[in-house]
Amino acid sequence: MSKQQSSSFLQEPDKELAEQVSLFGNLLGLKEEGGIFRAANFERALVLDRIVKNKRPQRVLEIGTGRGFGCFIISAAAVKYGLDLHIVTLDMLSPETKQRWPIRRDGKEEVATLSRSDVWSRPELDGLQGRIEERTGKTTRLLPKSFRRGERFDFIFIDAGHDLFAVFHDLAWATLLLADRGCVLMDDFAPMEDFGLGTCIAVTHARRLFHKVEVFQTDGVVFGSGPESGGRGMVFLEGPKVLGGQISQLRLFAVALVSKLLDLAFSPRLFPLAR
Repeated sequence: MSKQQSSSFLQEPDKELAEQVSLFGNLLGLKEEGGIFRAANFERALVLDRIVKNKRPQRVLEIGTGRGFGCFIISAAAVKYGLDLHIVTLDMLSPETKQRWPIRRDGKEEVATLSRSDVWSRPELDGLQGRIEERTGKTTRLLPKSFRRGERFDFIFIDAGHDLFAVFHDLAWATLLLADRGCVLMDDFAPMEDFGLGTCIAVTHARRLFHKVEVFQTDGVVFGSGPESGGRGMVFLEGPKVLGGQISQLRLFAVALVSKLLDLAFSPRLFPLAR
């Protein structure tokens, strides 16, 4: 995936949006490796902001809250564009669960042990939590439950598990949960990294499910600090070919089995070169 594969979603941000992305990113989206802090795909904020602006969704589902960078960008975009928007965000970790948290605050970088509740209560984020509904649990439980309730969403952002089973499962349920004229955004299309394999394979199936499938590079394109080789990107899906249907548990089991085999294939011990 080359940098020439850009997207209309990735336009240079104005000063206000750039400052907002930097503020939220420093609190909710930093990565730290070997003592070096970097912007980890801050470009996804530009994509989310543009989708909210252009598609004007009212019901949003985020599969994978993480530390909250995505849902706060969506919430801020709703305020900016005057939308009555509600976000349901799913994660295995509860709001009170402590986790490793690289953060830049008050002019200082550190890796702290914090929960979402700890950081989301900061004054910089005040006024944006009200439209965010957190749900805790595995997507294998939460997504079917949402479907049985009859919930449908105008925009679904998939950014949870990255193995083949997790991506196939979440994309399949997202397709069923999508409202008419809805759209889907998938994170972590990374053909040069093992964690991106699930999304890369899922794109082939997505082409059979949606009329529009756009793959584009994001990480490092605008804000820098992205990987130099291969790149990481996102996938935008729009125009579902079929609404409704049902999930085949037998096929999901087969995908789960293949996913385990692929995980084994990444083991150095299985490479057929003896020394």
